[in-house]
Amino acid sequence: MARMLREEYYFWRIPEAWIDIREECQKVKVEDEEETKPELTELLEEVKKHLEELEVYRKLAELPITNQNKIKNTIAQLHKFFIFKKALDFVFDLLPLLKMTWNDIPEKLLLY
Repeated sequence: MARMLREEYYFWRIPEAWIDIREECQKVKVEDEEETKPELTELLEEVKKHLEELEVYRKLAELPITNQNKIKNTIAQLHKFFIFKKALDFVFDLLPLLKMTWNDIPEKLLLY
């Protein structure tokens, strides 16, 4: 915001009276949201049951995640309904990534 104002005005500092950041309101909203969400359990069936109770299981991408391309979206959706810092192993059922070789890299990207 200050950078945009500097294009039109000359000033050293924005007066404190102009700044109104309400951290208390933001903290309360986050705490309220977290209180209503349960912790992500360690059992896939319990997670599915909770999502079915919320009637969102069919809208959510399949669990466990079987496609690398769906990881980010599915984890983001799970964060809407559960509290967790790290997705547990049961959330994933992925095939191992293919092993890369030098032959897989296009020749124009190689530096000689």
